[in-house]
Amino acid sequence: MSCLKDSDRYACGFTLVEMLLSILILAVVSGGVLTTFNNSQLSYQSHEDMTEVTSKSRFSLDQLMTYFRQAGNDPEGHLASNAISPIEILGTGHVRINSDLTGSVPDPSDPTNPLKSTGDPDGTLDNLYEQVVARYDSAQQRIYLDIGYGEEILASDISSFDLTFYDSAGNITTTESEIVRVRAELVAESAGVNLESGKVQTMTLGSSVMLRSKVFRMF
Repeated sequence: MSCLKDSDRYACGFTLVEMLLSILILAVVSGGVLTTFNNSQLSYQSHEDMTEVTSKSRFSLDQLMTYFRQAGNDPEGHLASNAISPIEILGTGHVRINSDLTGSVPDPSDPTNPLKSTGDPDGTLDNLYEQVVARYDSAQQRIYLDIGYGEEILASDISSFDLTFYDSAGNITTTESEIVRVRAELVAESAGVNLESGKVQTMTLGSSVMLRSKVFRMF
């Protein structure tokens, strides 16, 4: 700051150089603050994206493993007498899970709907949830699930999905009658790229279950 004498008074103010220097300092400080804020926002958004991916994928995996766990439920002996395997391997990442879980009986109160679910096994596999088909489509990066009324998307943005089957000795097997344990592993991707790295974020999830019908043999 400089001052000039004007008659009996001094007039003080900033020179042009001082003003330019002040503006430059303010711009640098503001730029740093904005950069920090922007990085925080990008980090938060990326974290939110992965949280959503993990949550949806974990839910889908848990749902699928529930069906595997109940595979082979056969209190009426329908699967055994008809040589139906609890798990049928239809291809890579493609299986049918068979379980006699519920049944239907005539419903006299509703002639337009002659059958109603009883909640008890009935020696057939013609009700919902009794023949569950899971299929991975690598081209679409989706896992499809059919519980009895057509395929629906179970999980999307799945870049990899593997099913491994084990026998009672813990060895990997593809012999359907020997399967007592199933491990599923998937790699889920975020829908968008990480705004900091510019790359797609991935999360690997895995889960193993024992077939109750092979472990407990309750029936």
